[in-house]
Amino acid sequence: DTTQTLIWRNVHDIDGNPAVTRDRGFARFNVATPCNPAGSTTLVQGWNRLQIAGKRQTHGRNFVSMPVFTGYIDSVSGSTVTTTTSGKGTDLSSLLTVAASRYYVEITNGAAAGHRYDLSSAGVDTFVLNLASANNTTNTLVSGIAGSNFVLRRHETLGEIYVNSEWNAAAAVGSADQILIYAGTGYLTYFNAAGTTPRWLLQGGAPISQNNLIIPPSRGMLVVHAQDNDSNEVLELGDLRYNNFRRPLTRGTTGFNFTSLGYPFDATPFELSMIATNNFVAAASPGSATQIQNWVGDTTIDSSGWTTNFLSASGSTGRWRLQGSVNTITSNSLLFKYSRSAQVLVIQDKLDWTHPLPWNPAPWVQPPLE
Repeated sequence: DTTQTLIWRNVHDIDGNPAVTRDRGFARFNVATPCNPAGSTTLVQGWNRLQIAGKRQTHGRNFVSMPVFTGYIDSVSGSTVTTTTSGKGTDLSSLLTVAASRYYVEITNGAAAGHRYDLSSAGVDTFVLNLASANNTTNTLVSGIAGSNFVLRRHETLGEIYVNSEWNAAAAVGSADQILIYAGTGYLTYFNAAGTTPRWLLQGGAPISQNNLIIPPSRGMLVVHAQDNDSNEVLELGDLRYNNFRRPLTRGTTGFNFTSLGYPFDATPFELSMIATNNFVAAASPGSATQIQNWVGDTTIDSSGWTTNFLSASGSTGRWRLQGSVNTITSNSLLFKYSRSAQVLVIQDKLDWTHPLPWNPAPWVQPPLE
């Protein structure tokens, strides 16, 4: 069909750059042509390989899946978005390889940049948003969404991230590997149930496979091995998002939000604008202040418990301090790690929390409107 496929194997060894390894790296391709324009550069893609070792460690996903469709929002009516300029008569449902509910729309520029909405259905030059989905960054359409660009991506699922055959399976929960997900008041436990076809089941729930459970962006997870000295290798690869990342924080019943980052780069509280002047509550005592809790087992294998940092009332912005060692200032410490998750405890809702692009100008840009 006149196309040619080119494959670069062992891309991490191409230029001998020690910063690029089989375990972590980034790449983009520039295609030069004799045409006008003279070439094109892809968005940045990357990979990361994490060893989850010992009894318990946190895990988070930071890359995004390859786009299914990108485009421009011409108009919005109710929960229906029209993209005639970009769709050009395309039945967008023909691009979906699984149920529409497994996809989400992310706004990439304008007043609504960073907001994400799960999909309900798609049609010719249109798609319908599920405004009731708990995975959304907001359940109302943000004013000014028309005239913005968007990207349609597919959600990852529990069974895709943790392939059953690579994890210990058993009939009893305590003898199987587990994935714990925070659900507002406590953790839900999913265990790798043995059988003709191993599958993830919800402890205490009906014996129905949870392999298709959606793991939305920023979802924190705690991995529990059945055996203390076990280890699993988890590979993540995909695109780097090219817009600011939104992560609403809710007070709820407990104030806890188990979260991962929107980009595969470590971050400090100050880099993420976690300061008093950005409506994060600061106080003299940890129990009255915003907290960041890190799982000790992520750095010391087989250790348990959380290290707590809190936003102390100091100056206009506040300072992050280590609980139990208040003279240790952690405002510029990398408390948020890529491929890991942390618990953020808020005293009040912070629904507009936004992670800026890791650097500016970014090495990846909004795809041009065609």
